[in-house]
Amino acid sequence: MRKYIDSVVLTWVMLVAFGSTSGIAQEVAWNTDIQSAWQTAQMTNRPLLVFVTSSSCPYCRKMESNTLASPAIARRIRSSYVPVVVNAEESGAIAAQLQVRSVPTTIVISPDARMADRLEGYVPASKLQARLESVLKQLGTP
Repeated sequence: MRKYIDSVVLTWVMLVAFGSTSGIAQEVAWNTDIQSAWQTAQMTNRPLLVFVTSSSCPYCRKMESNTLASPAIARRIRSSYVPVVVNAEESGAIAAQLQVRSVPTTIVISPDARMADRLEGYVPASKLQARLESVLKQLGTP
């Protein structure tokens, strides 16, 4: 009985800590509808940040809990990007259209529909921060 209660408490703590079963950083309002996110990106003239993941990918979970959970990364995404998360298993057509060969893949698409950056595999926070800043500079976006 004690193990059961401990398990329930642990599950509850994890759900409260992460907001859902997805480990993606909750400091960022991640869209799950790429069409809606794309419309927002165009209306706000912000780049679309696409994080392609899958439920069975350990490196995706590591990137979610380490890289995307970084306060500096979350601030930059909130202030300058329209973030969307795509599950490659559930949205295979979108992943194929984005030419995703492995997960995690992080893609930045400019508001005028140009591929601004692509990172395949796990990326530490420092590298992602540098790339996000570089894209903004390249696009002339604050």
